[in-house]
Amino acid sequence: MEKEKEYVILRTYKSVWSFERKIHSIEGLKLLIPVSINDALYFGVGLLLSLLMTKIIPLFSRINWVVRFGIIPFGLMKYLTKQKLDGKYPHKFFFDFFVYLMSPKKFYKFKELLL
Repeated sequence: MEKEKEYVILRTYKSVWSFERKIHSIEGLKLLIPVSINDALYFGVGLLLSLLMTKIIPLFSRINWVVRFGIIPFGLMKYLTKQKLDGKYPHKFFFDFFVYLMSPKKFYKFKELLL
């Protein structure tokens, strides 16, 4: 007769010590809802892209300013915070990708091989 496998649940406190940091106020001005740092970063990047597109593409400046500087950066922020590439946020993924591109590809005994 086979003995049934017994599974033991091991509880850890890892999630207790890792919490998401949020911005509650800016220069004494209290925000209506707390904003995470990643959300603020992606909204700023979306705003910069909107400004850049306004300068590069003339037809982009004909879009209403609420859509151009509010809705488009907000939509980009929401998309990028939900999107994960290889299990990482996009900015961390692309940073690691560029580090990989710049690193040497051939090693021998953990040392870089010069060809």
